[in-house]
Amino acid sequence: MNVLMNEIKIKGVYDYIKLPNSALDIAHNLGYELGASTVKDNRFTRALERLVKNGTLTKVYDIKDEGLYNFVEEQAQISFFGDNLYYNY
Repeated sequence: MNVLMNEIKIKGVYDYIKLPNSALDIAHNLGYELGASTVKDNRFTRALERLVKNGTLTKVYDIKDEGLYNFVEEQAQISFFGDNLYYNY
């Protein structure tokens, strides 16, 4: 497993990009979904599953509060640890 070393921490996202055109835009939207998620309604997990299903991401691992996903089209990754989300490039 190779984790890209440059990273941007995604936090405090209050808007949603309707037509994301880059991996960073998609990561931004995942930050929005993470912030909007609750224990009862986990929008973040559903958003990740939708991106895997449509071929945008591939899952490396996802264990409860920790995960790593690779972007298919760009050399970038999404990683998360608890409530912290990172865009790795």
